[in-house]
Amino acid sequence: MLSALPPILRILLLAMVGAIVGAFLNRAIYAWPYFLKRAISPWLPPDPQAPPRKWSDQIPVVGWLGLRREYKIHGNGFWIRPMLIEIVWLIGLPWFYFWQLAGGLTGGLPVPEPVGWSSFIETWFVAQAMLIALMFIATFIDFDERTIPDYITIPGTVLALLISAGCPWFRLPEVTTNLAGQALVPIHFASGSPLPNWHHDQLGLWVAIGIFTCWILALLPKVCTLRYGFIRGLKIMVGSCLRPARKTSCPIRCQQRRPEPMTLALGVLWLGGFFAIVFSKQSLPPLHWDSLFGSMVGLAFGGGMIWSIRIVGRYALQKEAMGFGDVTLMAMIGAFLGWQATLLTLPFAAIAALLIVVGCFLVTKESELAFGPYLCLGCTILLFGWSSIWPTMSQQFFFLGPWMFVVLLAALILMPLLLMLTQWLKAIFLSEADAA
Repeated sequence: MLSALPPILRILLLAMVGAIVGAFLNRAIYAWPYFLKRAISPWLPPDPQAPPRKWSDQIPVVGWLGLRREYKIHGNGFWIRPMLIEIVWLIGLPWFYFWQLAGGLTGGLPVPEPVGWSSFIETWFVAQAMLIALMFIATFIDFDERTIPDYITIPGTVLALLISAGCPWFRLPEVTTNLAGQALVPIHFASGSPLPNWHHDQLGLWVAIGIFTCWILALLPKVCTLRYGFIRGLKIMVGSCLRPARKTSCPIRCQQRRPEPMTLALGVLWLGGFFAIVFSKQSLPPLHWDSLFGSMVGLAFGGGMIWSIRIVGRYALQKEAMGFGDVTLMAMIGAFLGWQATLLTLPFAAIAALLIVVGCFLVTKESELAFGPYLCLGCTILLFGWSSIWPTMSQQFFFLGPWMFVVLLAALILMPLLLMLTQWLKAIFLSEADAA
């Protein structure tokens, strides 16, 4: 455990790990995009027009000073952003650990003693550092090409589910009061109301399997259309999942249609997940099942919330309001942090995005933006402000119980009117600006 090492050794070790993580993130940012893969990272094959790479180019942070020589290929200043990413992780990872150690997540309350091979703080630190790393990759790829690859969100969601089943204390903490005083416990899917017991019955098992199955179905590559009616549209969707379109229309040499590799991979993932969920329900202690079920609910709520906003926005604006990558991103965040944190992330993301959009619109008249980075920013704000945000919100909002979902449904119904009003105001201001 890190706590067994002297502080100076912990700082040096975490700084070294942070620099390595930053180098990996830079590699992923330039290697994982769908469309804009670029040979910028020294860990990728160099551009054919670039001079030979040196071993010193692969040294985190420092290597970017030497890679400046490739500016004619990648553009002036291309090396600044990746170098800053590695500096942020070199400094930020040790800081994040000691922030956790100082009670940053608990508001200074005492943290329970170590559990098994790890401690609460170290589990929080590792799991949340993984989440932040995944959001880093998603943010910069989304900035570059306005997509969030499934390479990030699918493994990230599976990782969150595995951690939740194996380490139930990785979940965000909340303060409970009992006869012995105040205590820190992992947040559960019913917080801040008492934890019910129905999810320990067969109903809970089928709900978890249903959520996982719906997530897999949503990820499948498919064609969705109601142009030919519901029944035929359903057949087209199923057929597109199992048998993709032919790559040639030649009547003589028709290629045999095989399932998409993504379809096969997701089928294997569903089968493994099905047996893993059943095993967890039957064999793991109740605390572990509580944690896994909470991650499942977070996955469903995060993805479902953004998917609903996406559908409503498309109807109101008559164009794509959010990409499907935003849906899978919020599903991943919900699996890591729970549905309550996912819901609280949205207002922070919306405020940050609104400020940026207004600023860009005033300067460049550009109102389009990638929303994924702001979802990540909102999640980060919530994470670092958890100790003060959650106690307030659990008392002022989440105590409503089922009525809270009525409020959310009403907000979703009113959203088209707000979006239409926004479009109307934008049209007025644009016409006035053009007239001037």
